[in-house]
Amino acid sequence: MDELTAKRIQEEDKKLKDYVEKKNGKSVEELYAEREKRVMDAVQGKVPDRVPVVFGGTFFAMK
Repeated sequence: MDELTAKRIQEEDKKLKDYVEKKNGKSVEELYAEREKRVMDAVQGKVPDRVPVVFGGTFFAMK
């Protein structure tokens, strides 16, 4: 990957991050922590604030 392509990717990532933060009023780190807590609460049998939904077949139930 050349330097120009890497710079474009970084610029696009920054734009997307800014958009998400503006839309939600929180940093991407805060949003990630909320999602992580939501999933961990569901895994531990606690009641999450919202029901986490994961699409795809890469996860399976474990005892």
